[in-house]
Amino acid sequence: MRPLFLKISAWGPYKDLVEIDFTRLGKRGLFLITGPTGAGKTTVFDAICFALYGNVSGEMREKNSVRSDFAAPDTATFVELTMEHGGEEYRILRNPEYERPSKRKSVKSDFTIQKENAILYLPDETVIEGNTEVAKKLQRILVLDYRQFKQISMIAQGEFAKLLVASPMEKTKIFREIFGTELLERFAKNLGRQARDLYKNVMEYQHKMEEDLNLLQIDDEEWEKLSQADYLNFEEICDYLAQKQKETSHISKEQAQRLTELEKQITLRTESLAGKEKEKQLWEKKRQAETELTILSEKKEAMKSLFGQISMAEKASALDSVALELEHTKQDRKQCMVLLENSAEKLTELERQQKELEPIAKAETVIRVFLLLIKQGKADEEQLQKLSIQLEERQKQLLISQKNYLVQEEARNQKKQQFEEADILYKRAAVGIVAKMVKKGQPCPVCGSLEHPSVAVCEDGIPDRDQLEALKLEVEKQEKRLTVIFGQTEALRGEVEHLQEMVQNQSKALEVLRGEISLSKDKVPTSYQCSDPESLERKLQQQLSRYNELDGTKKEQLENQKQYQERSRKLEELEKQACKQFSKALQQNGFADQQDWESRKLSVKQLEQYKKTYYTYQENIKAVQKMLKEYEQLTHSKDQLPKGTAEDAINMIEEQTREEKDVLQVLQQKKSALLRESTECHTKLQEIKRALSSLKENGKQAEKYRESYGTVKDLDNLANGNNTKRLVFEQYVLASYFEDILKAANIRLDKMTDSRFEMARVEEITDGRSKDNLEIRVLDHYTGKYRSVKTLSGGESFKASLALALGMSDVVQSCNGGIHMEALFIDEGFGSLDEESLDQACNTLNSLVEKDRLIGIISHVAELRERIDSQIVVEKSNGGSTLQIVV
Repeated sequence: MRPLFLKISAWGPYKDLVEIDFTRLGKRGLFLITGPTGAGKTTVFDAICFALYGNVSGEMREKNSVRSDFAAPDTATFVELTMEHGGEEYRILRNPEYERPSKRKSVKSDFTIQKENAILYLPDETVIEGNTEVAKKLQRILVLDYRQFKQISMIAQGEFAKLLVASPMEKTKIFREIFGTELLERFAKNLGRQARDLYKNVMEYQHKMEEDLNLLQIDDEEWEKLSQADYLNFEEICDYLAQKQKETSHISKEQAQRLTELEKQITLRTESLAGKEKEKQLWEKKRQAETELTILSEKKEAMKSLFGQISMAEKASALDSVALELEHTKQDRKQCMVLLENSAEKLTELERQQKELEPIAKAETVIRVFLLLIKQGKADEEQLQKLSIQLEERQKQLLISQKNYLVQEEARNQKKQQFEEADILYKRAAVGIVAKMVKKGQPCPVCGSLEHPSVAVCEDGIPDRDQLEALKLEVEKQEKRLTVIFGQTEALRGEVEHLQEMVQNQSKALEVLRGEISLSKDKVPTSYQCSDPESLERKLQQQLSRYNELDGTKKEQLENQKQYQERSRKLEELEKQACKQFSKALQQNGFADQQDWESRKLSVKQLEQYKKTYYTYQENIKAVQKMLKEYEQLTHSKDQLPKGTAEDAINMIEEQTREEKDVLQVLQQKKSALLRESTECHTKLQEIKRALSSLKENGKQAEKYRESYGTVKDLDNLANGNNTKRLVFEQYVLASYFEDILKAANIRLDKMTDSRFEMARVEEITDGRSKDNLEIRVLDHYTGKYRSVKTLSGGESFKASLALALGMSDVVQSCNGGIHMEALFIDEGFGSLDEESLDQACNTLNSLVEKDRLIGIISHVAELRERIDSQIVVEKSNGGSTLQIVV
């Protein structure tokens, strides 16, 4: 921001409208607002600050008390500022709240309240009105709020040390807005929120696991101990439930087996009862079984031959892995031989390429010497050309100076002649000069007589003493000017002679160098005999690199060739061993040779079909023999029936049936009881399985969130200062900016204090409750110790504060964050400085002029009026103050 024009009306000590045209002060440099105490120097700053933010610069001033007591009632109180920012022009019109005469006659009071208002005129002719709207728009334009602006661009009276001794928290707020680190703060808060959410998820799954335990009822002392413990060890609980599941599953299987046995017995009893009714069919079934057994017996020899084929086929199949290993070894050796041949071809090609580049490699030194000579020749030619141009320029200047000397000499002679002629006239007319001094009624300056009967007549055109002295001074000036021109001419002539000698020497050296180039050219290869050393040097480097690369590749290929040869030899031995093993395996398994082995092999499908046929036959014959045996037993029991009538047989069968039914009833009762126990056991097993599965799943989810929580929580602790250094992430970034500010500030402070003081950031945090580390301390090079900035004297504090404000301004602008501070205002503070410190401060401020910055100083210190030419002078009177610009 750069102020261009300022209007102040009925404000403070200014009763009427005053105007300040800052453009008269230039775009850069120092200017002083000076005047007696209370005249209204700081009011200029108040007006600028009020125009921008609706506030005044000093802490002891209030914006509603700024209306001038000297002003007429109908004079309006307002401030109008025209400023330049970012290359564009803005105009702000703002008035405070004050009393003014009422324009309506009907009101009871003669005065009314003029409400505070602001109007902003933008470069695109848009107009914004209203205090809030204008304040928001200006803050977006300047990227600084009121507090930040007055601490960075406008240092008001009594506030020099405000930023210097501000708390770390206040510095953090200022720097956060300036450097835009709110994102880092939001990032840290987001990490904290994520950590809390993850912890909530961990506890949610923890509670689910606890609910699973509460729903599971197990009558066991160990279970009571695990499930009722203060700290639930879910790993031990899962191990216990897994063991419990295994035990319950074993019990359930035992019950199932017992139930199966009971069902078998019941089935047998039921079948026995049904068999009584089918006893007449037994002899027919027995005869049928005998017939089937006879048929199967006729196939016995064929099945024996089939079993032999199956046995040999399985042996042949078992040798497939040995045969496959032999085949793989042969293939590996064949591939190795191919690689060996390829490696030999590559090696031959590499040797051919290296042989082509070998002459270049041997001539490397000669080529590099030749290239250096060419470069030196070009440099010498350029130097000779520059010297020739300089010689020509100096010769022209010498000719001009010689002509100027002759002109000045002629002018001197003319002036000298005029003076000599005037001196002769003056001496000849001495009497006439005295006559001019004679006055009527006054004593004669020669004789003292009061009467002058015959006064000498003075001729016209005679010079007086002043004219004669003026002519003499002109002659002396011409003599001095002629002497200066003579010295300049002599210096130019010496310079021309020196340049002529240099050109001659450079030409001789160039001729010698060209001879050396000609001799070296015959020694380098033809492809390098051109005058472009840069391209030749690149070409040489590429060819040498390629030559060295080929050498390395050649060694690599030789090593590969050795490896391939060794691998081929080993594979050959492996192939021989594999052949021996395969032949031995054929003999051990009963095969005459490899042809016999291949003829015995069967496809998987064919072998399975043979096995199925053979084992089906075996199963059938066993089944028939078993059935025949059962029939024989049954018919044998039939033979046990008593001899007699059918009634006797029926009675005996009924008796046997009743006994069977009694036994069957007992078995069914046992089955019902066992079925109830099995159902309860199965239900318990399912509950354990469900609980164990849920615990494992919820535990897995909890562990997943717990791992994420651990990572995020570590980041949260790191970003929010919950670490050993209590360093917040945002503070780490701000500390970097802060150290840049201190570095820039120390450049000025070093000059202003003769290298005595150096500001530094306090890295350690003494207050465990704080996470801010933007505190400042001062290194006193006289003592070699650090001390607090609060221990500095008034003048030392002013220097440190001024250096800090200037350093912050430099860093903020270098960051290019949208902040352009082209004006710096300093209100008082220089009165605490001695003469030496005042010189140092002014030199420091003058150094900022190179950066197109306008620096305004308000002070009543008399020494500053002598040091600063551009001034705004404020004059104080009983009727109010006025001001004027002095440039």
